[in-house]
Amino acid sequence: MAHSTTGTDAKGLIARMRADQCLQLRLGGADYKQIGKVMKFTPQRAHQIITRELKKLNEKLAESATDVTQLEMARLDTLWMHAMKAVSAGDVAGINAALRVMGRRATLLGLDAPARTIHTGEGGGAIELELTKNVNFENLTEEQVKELGSTLRTIIESPSVSD
Repeated sequence: MAHSTTGTDAKGLIARMRADQCLQLRLGGADYKQIGKVMKFTPQRAHQIITRELKKLNEKLAESATDVTQLEMARLDTLWMHAMKAVSAGDVAGINAALRVMGRRATLLGLDAPARTIHTGEGGGAIELELTKNVNFENLTEEQVKELGSTLRTIIESPSVSD
């Protein structure tokens, strides 16, 4: 019969401590074979335990992130109510505050789509690239260095199209 790993009984507490030790070894840089050797079980078992522990940690982090998001949303709701009173009175500062609350809420909830940037070459065409293998920059001539610098400046300074 499988034993509890909740830590409520002696076997569960020992299992919890061993799992914590496995995780600490992994965090310290040990591979699964090394962990198995130290803990006296197979590398596969070490992998299973560490995977299980990391899954538990990720679940806790996800719960924490949800809690923080809910707290921030409640704070934004409070700010929104105060800002709307000022908006109703026609206060420009209140309007700006309301817009900032709306922006923060959209960011927090991921409502704003990321800006898409397209880089183009001359006349909106494709950027021309010439691939060279094994470039030894130490052997470039002064002229080649200048040309490379000019090309990089052109790429960096080229206008982009956002949509």
